[in-house]
Amino acid sequence: MARAEAEAVRAMQAAEEEAKLMEAMGKAAAALQERARQLLPGVVQRTAAGAGGDDGQGEPEEQLQKTFMDMSRSREVFKHFADGGELNRDALKEALQMLGHDTVNEEWVDAIIKDKFSDRSFLDQYDFSKFLAEYEACHMDYVRMRFTEADVDSSGKVDAQELAQVLRKAGMTPVTGVVPQLIAEVCGPRVTEVNFMNFAKILGILRYRLGFTQEEYSDIATSFKRLDRPLPSSRNLGSACRISSVLG
Repeated sequence: MARAEAEAVRAMQAAEEEAKLMEAMGKAAAALQERARQLLPGVVQRTAAGAGGDDGQGEPEEQLQKTFMDMSRSREVFKHFADGGELNRDALKEALQMLGHDTVNEEWVDAIIKDKFSDRSFLDQYDFSKFLAEYEACHMDYVRMRFTEADVDSSGKVDAQELAQVLRKAGMTPVTGVVPQLIAEVCGPRVTEVNFMNFAKILGILRYRLGFTQEEYSDIATSFKRLDRPLPSSRNLGSACRISSVLG
């Protein structure tokens, strides 16, 4: 009887922790959506007029938030690095790299930890989700500025060459030839220029596939499954992709 009661208490505590975490992640997502709403008034208006590349999967700011903050992967990454339910701030750089940031801006990391978390050394999962929302908001601002710089004629669109430059400035280094393929994948085979919303979709794909084309990513995933036998997590698959890129 006592054992059953103890298990019930543990289950209740776990449910409470899960509810708290979901609330935190929801608030983080909402904060990032609000930042997108402030950042992209022109994009929102164009989408409403049918010219923004909306695919019917939500408002532009919601799509943008999902591009910049993958909730399920962030939870997985936290579990990978956490010890005793907390993540050491020294692991934040590698955690961000696992979430698709090839280049991590350590000044942003330090400023966020100092300003939002009183310069603490450890973050629980609740705080980690808040940290990610803050970091991704900085990254969103930065990417938007780089996109605007590349859009020299103020058309709201950039071509493949300009897009590759924006991606490099945003800390992504896609393999040769991947950018035109991604434009075709997201926008269709005859499109040669992309607006910011479609660029955000491309950025999200690149971060998920770690800079590889769909075919290359699938080949690496298949090979890794064959070698590892159990289905790998995204972090292990990410490591395989990085090793493959080094080995050629």
